[in-house]
Amino acid sequence: MDERSRTGGAGRIARRLGGRFSYANVMATIAVFVALGGSSYAAITVGTEQLRDDAVTSAKIGNGQVLSAHIGGDAVDGTKVQDGTLRATDLFTVNGFADVDVGSMNTGDCRAAVSNVAAAPTVAGIRVGDRVVLSPPADLPVGLLAQPVVQGVDDELTFHLCNFGPPTAASPTLLRFRFGAIR
Repeated sequence: MDERSRTGGAGRIARRLGGRFSYANVMATIAVFVALGGSSYAAITVGTEQLRDDAVTSAKIGNGQVLSAHIGGDAVDGTKVQDGTLRATDLFTVNGFADVDVGSMNTGDCRAAVSNVAAAPTVAGIRVGDRVVLSPPADLPVGLLAQPVVQGVDDELTFHLCNFGPPTAASPTLLRFRFGAIR
């Protein structure tokens, strides 16, 4: 059997093309396959149903790419937050300091303490229905209790003060309370 009969049709094609292959022809053919293959690859989409559990890890997500709009309700709880990483701005819609004039209060007296935008610009943004968390000052008189309430007026901080200790001074006594509003 001679060489021609052993190679069959493939040999005949190779002989016909012979020296017609050039570097440019080969590169052009490769470029066509890459272009066609690349565009078909890009058309493939992967949805959540194709992902295995735990397939997407924090190492695969860029910084700042996950926003609160992307997180479902109750998806993050205290067990999933590292200690010491939350700040007041992460928790509160409005937070800051407000000075309140306690003034004179007898034992057993209770009254509303109010600070508005004119007295403390930091209360701007408080809305009706906000719940307020208070952090009393270190110099809060003994027996004076500050109790937060649900807010009833926009741009105003209101909470209750009750005196269970000795009467407070009659002169104006400004106390600085740290507050945070939760909506």
